[in-house]
Amino acid sequence: MKLKPQYTVTPLLMEIWPIDKWSRKIICDCLEKNNVRFEYSSTTMGEPALRFSNNKDYELAYQLIKEIEIEN
Repeated sequence: MKLKPQYTVTPLLMEIWPIDKWSRKIICDCLEKNNVRFEYSSTTMGEPALRFSNNKDYELAYQLIKEIEIEN
């Protein structure tokens, strides 16, 4: 079985919000490994969203995250 991280996106704000701690770790590790820059943005959900400073970084991050599959 293949697992994918769970997240939601806010394209207008260029934010990606990992839904759980496991997804957050997998996504952040992927972005850091690929040198995609992001900042943390406060949310009302208790965990910050990942905010990107430009559309290029946001689109690259989104593409990388969509391709993540973890073998279970």
